[in-house]
Parts: sequence; structure tokens; C-alpha cells
Amino acid sequence: MATTSLEKIFFPLLVLFHVIGMETLSRPDLFRKKSLFRLAGNVPKYFYNLVVFFNITFQIMRVFMFRDTKGQCASVAVLLLPLSAHISIHRSRRKIRLILKKLFRIFKILNSTEECKTYKISIAFACFCLNIAPTYAAVFFNSNMRLQDRQDVMNNPHIGENLKMIGLIILDVWFVSNILVTVSFFVPFCLYFLFTCCYTKVLLEKFISEFKIMVLRKDYQILLEVYHELKQVIELMDDFLSYPAFVTVISIMASLFWAGYTMVFFHNDDYASIACLSLVIVLFSSYLFMIMLPASSVNESSAVAKEAIFSLPGYIPRHYKALKACVRKRFRQREPALTLWRIYRIDKPLLISTIGTLVTYGFLVGTLGSVQSSISEMY
Repeated sequence: MATTSLEKIFFPLLVLFHVIGMETLSRPDLFRKKSLFRLAGNVPKYFYNLVVFFNITFQIMRVFMFRDTKGQCASVAVLLLPLSAHISIHRSRRKIRLILKKLFRIFKILNSTEECKTYKISIAFACFCLNIAPTYAAVFFNSNMRLQDRQDVMNNPHIGENLKMIGLIILDVWFVSNILVTVSFFVPFCLYFLFTCCYTKVLLEKFISEFKIMVLRKDYQILLEVYHELKQVIELMDDFLSYPAFVTVISIMASLFWAGYTMVFFHNDDYASIACLSLVIVLFSSYLFMIMLPASSVNESSAVAKEAIFSLPGYIPRHYKALKACVRKRFRQREPALTLWRIYRIDKPLLISTIGTLVTYGFLVGTLGSVQSSISEMY
């Protein structure tokens, strides 16, 4: 099997990353030497940057064009957060393939390269299923949410009558671009995070299950090397992905709160809007689980692997002191773990508290909204 096999398995994801400007695919020599071919190869990146620029610019304009100024300001903030994560990933884009190479190197050390195929079909299938932008757009364009924004444009006194039709066209283009930008960030990143965690989990479990066998075979050097490589991979993933993961979770929480609040207090008789908001809730909930659950599993296995490697000197009484000093010297730093921006260690209780916070604030805002509507009816 070729040394790039894991990269080939991740090829659908690498294509998605390349389209949004991460340069994850190697280019033929023709594209490097000929300026025309090089320009053609950069067309997807330029187009995506143009769409992002238009999306942000028009979202800022919406603050001044629409009645709900606070809501539009919040939308700008929610849009800028994923943009900052996109920039963070772009600055360290070479680590996307570096992590895959390191994972495959560990598979080779453990003579388990065939296990690389474990998620081959799942990656391609997930890329296909989660790119549901056309479905969402079709439902949204038949909902009252779109009609309400169009009415705001038509009733806006700052827009001339001869420009309102152009404004409606631009508004529809913005709807499509907003869906495209949102999906193009969350789908590649969440799937990459999910499957790199899954492969890391497979390697950690392989290390734990074969630990005693390798001790009996006296493969101490291989044990130390494998754990060192695993520790480096987890630290590299945390260094590279912790901030984008933090931003993703914050953005997901904001989107889920908006969708739930809008579904409860508005559009009760608009089935297209309900279907659209339900799709948002299902999709963003899946994004949340794709971040939290695999990362928490990796952290649990990492803790077990660390306990195993620190127990290694006990299996070799003859070299106990020397091996204990070696293990403590190389691995005495903090336990390798995946975090949210190096603030929160990702575990299952954090997922539960995140959902609990979302529900709590939902009930709080819902109660305040009910009280406010009751007061307005009294007066």
C-alpha cells in the first residue's frame, strides 16, 4: 500500500478543502509552470473568496436596511466567527495533510495499514449526505422567512422604487451565497475532525489492546515510539483544530438557539419555514455531535494509553529505575487531549452541559417573551 493511502481515503474531504482555498491537493507540473493553467487552478479559490466577501458585505448592509437591527448585528457576529476559524485553518493548512501522514505512519509501525480502509466508504458517503445546500435552499425559497425579508426591502424608504427589484435579486443571491458559505465551512471541517478523531481512536485502542502482547515480546522500544507518535498527533490536532472547534461549537449553539426560538415564536402556520428550521436543527445538531463525541472518545482512550505507558516499568523489574526515568522524562507533561481553544477539555459531561445551557437559555428567553407579549396585550 502506498504511503499516501490515508490521504487517498480522505480525498473527497481534501477536494472540499481545496475548493475553499486550503490548497490540499498537489498540482501537476503543467499547472505550476504555465501561468494560464495556474490561474485556472485558482479559479475555485477566487470564486469562493468573492462569495465570502459579498456575503459579509451584504450582511453588514442588512444592519442598516432591515428593521431588526439587533438580530442583524448578531448575524454579522455569527458570520465573522466561522470566518476567523477559516483564516486560522488557512494559515496552518499544511497540517491538514501532515496529520494524515503521521496517522498513517503509526498504522505502519503497528503493521495495521489495512485498518486504514475502515472509514473509506463513510467519508465519501458523509460528504455526499451533508452537502444538502440545494435542499435547504429549495425549502427556504418557499417559506415565509424569505417573503418577510423581501417585504422589508419593498417597504424600505431608503431604497428607490427603481432599485427595489434589483435589491430583491441581490437579496436572493445573498440567501444562496449565505447557505453556500455556511455549508462550505462546517461540512469539511466537521467531517475532517470526526474522521481524524476516529482514526486516532482506532490507533489508541490498537495500542492498548496489544500493549501486554508487545511487553511479552519485549518490544519496549516500539511501545515507546508508538505512544510518542500518538502523543504528537493528538498535540498537533489540538494545536491546529482547537480554535476552529471552539468557534464551531459557539456558532452551532447560536444557530440552534436561533432556529429553536424562531420555530417556537414565529411561523407556526408556515410549514415550509418549520421544515427549513427543522433541517437547521438536525444538521447543526449533527455538527455538534461530530465535534464533541469523537473528541471525548479520543481523550478517554488517551488517558488509558498514558496509564498503560506509565505502568511499563512495572513489567520489567530488572530495568525498572532506568525505564521509569525514561518514561517520566519523555511523557511527564500534561496528558495529551483535545480541547476547545485549550480552555475546555472535551468530554461527555461538557456535551451534556452544553445542551443544558442551550435549553436553559431557551426557556429563559421564552418566558421573557411570553411576559412581554402579555404586558403589551394588557396595555
